[in-house]
Amino acid sequence: MTAREARLEELSKKVGTPFDNGVAIQGDFFAGAVSDLDALDEGFTKVWAEWVYGYMYQRGVLDERTRCIIAISECLASNQDQQLVNHVKSAIKAGWEPREILEVFLLSCVYLGMPRMGAGLKRFRMALEELDIAWWDENPFSAPGIGLSNIA
Repeated sequence: MTAREARLEELSKKVGTPFDNGVAIQGDFFAGAVSDLDALDEGFTKVWAEWVYGYMYQRGVLDERTRCIIAISECLASNQDQQLVNHVKSAIKAGWEPREILEVFLLSCVYLGMPRMGAGLKRFRMALEELDIAWWDENPFSAPGIGLSNIA
């Protein structure tokens, strides 16, 4: 067993079902976040994981697919760019098509403004690149010096 596998097993035993739920939804991103939090404060980590992944994400009011697209919108609105890549990946895993997710980013221009949309689109692109997904004929983000490729 590798050190990583041993750590994941330790966290699964320590945090329980909420850890397994979080890994199922967000994979390594979640496991890394829990590992980091656990190193800082085990009690907080357990309560946080139980609340979010043991209760809120398991309530059954919203399906996982809907929850993922809402998370993207919330991250866009609250400037949580670090989380956007993770939630785009989760949305694709939950069955959203890249074009459907793109529509959320385009719609954000109306409510959040062009700079916010552009910054979010960079994270959208990052997530697709990490998943090795290209659904356009020519990358609209690749034109040097012009367009959305220059937005932070």
